[in-house]
Amino acid sequence: MANFVIKQGEAKTLTLTVTDQNGEAVDLTGATLALAVKAIQVQAFCLKGAFIDPDRLKLGVRIDNTDYLSDPIDLPVSSLLRKHILNQNPAGGNWTVDAVNNARLALQAVN
Repeated sequence: MANFVIKQGEAKTLTLTVTDQNGEAVDLTGATLALAVKAIQVQAFCLKGAFIDPDRLKLGVRIDNTDYLSDPIDLPVSSLLRKHILNQNPAGGNWTVDAVNNARLALQAVN
């Protein structure tokens, strides 16, 4: 199975071959491909300054002018990736393609 990334605004051609239990190709003419979002992940590559604040951050999303942020995450003393995974849309329900496209990534520095 091949894995690839489709970036927003980028056109790709995806060719699928589906076979039945006998190995015969199934005709997909007129079939509809439904896209779904399983989760989103917000990432920040960060490090703590030696003598200055902040020493923690919150990661999340902004939906309809409301911030949905993680609990404070300690900043490392050397460069490191910090992440926050949202399995459900915090504004309610499952993620949809439209909800992801309309969400804004959020990062808040905290002491």
